[in-house]
Order: sequence, then structure tokens, then C-alpha cells
Amino acid sequence: MICIVFGTNEKWTSKFIRWVTQSPWSHVGIEYPSAVWGGRWVANSQADGVVKIPIEQFEATYPTRKVYECGPNMADGFQWARNHINADYDYGVVWNAFVLVLYRMTGWRWLWKIVTRNAAKFSCSEFVCGFMRAAKVTGAMRLDPELTPPGDLDKFCASSDDFRVR
Repeated sequence: MICIVFGTNEKWTSKFIRWVTQSPWSHVGIEYPSAVWGGRWVANSQADGVVKIPIEQFEATYPTRKVYECGPNMADGFQWARNHINADYDYGVVWNAFVLVLYRMTGWRWLWKIVTRNAAKFSCSEFVCGFMRAAKVTGAMRLDPELTPPGDLDKFCASSDDFRVR
């Protein structure tokens, strides 16, 4: 079963991400079974870029989790994700977080014109958004990968018929 897994912990970085995004989650990845490596693995973007890690490593890093099982065929999403393993982490997300905080303080819509965009680099939620869009998940094309934090992805999954909480 393919799953979207959300996680968080009590490190200052996770707390900061949750505060900025007003979300209960600071990270998200794609959980999947691997016949080659054995067990369950998570594909996700972290400080060293897009990687695949054993589920046990993800669970140790993010002890608080929420998991959604994916309903639709995800083959096209996996093909897309496969082509992005080892892509760099998108540190532009730091600038975008600053813009988000400024927007909340001022309400200035023109701030969205100055967000940083780099389709070759990925934050965790950018990677999962790209996966969902490539898999043709209903409604995923409305997601803006550069501006969709983990909490908004959680809301998307919760409201979609294509996912159910495990």
C-alpha cells in the first residue's frame, strides 16, 4: 500500500515550521513497500535533498505521525518521483516562509509575486505535491507545489476521496 505520511517532532526547526505554516505537521513523505530493499521506505526531501530512507528512520525522526493510504493508481507519480531522487533541497522555502509571515501581518497580496520558484529543487511538500500531480490525483493540479505546506497537504488528503487515514 502506498501512503502519504505526515510527521513532526519537538525540535525547534519543526516547531518553527509549524508556527510559520500554522500546521500540526512539519514534514511529509511518500511511504511505500520495497521488494528490493525489504520492508517499508519513505521517499522525501530533507536537508540533503530527495532521498529514500527506511520507515524506521522516518519514525525515529518524526515520532508524531499521520498516515493516509492512497487509493488511486500511483504509477505515474512514482515515475515522476524516480526522476527526482537526489534532487537538491529547495532552501527557497525559507524565503517563502518569510513572505508568508509578512503576508499574514499585512495582507498585501502583491507579496505572492515575489515568492521564489525553482522546479528543479524540492522541499518535502513540493516533492509530495509533484508526486500527487504526476499521479493525476483528483484536484492535485490546483495545488501550487511552491506554496503548499504540509498542513495544507493534510487538509487536501482529508478532503479527498482518493485517500483515507490508516
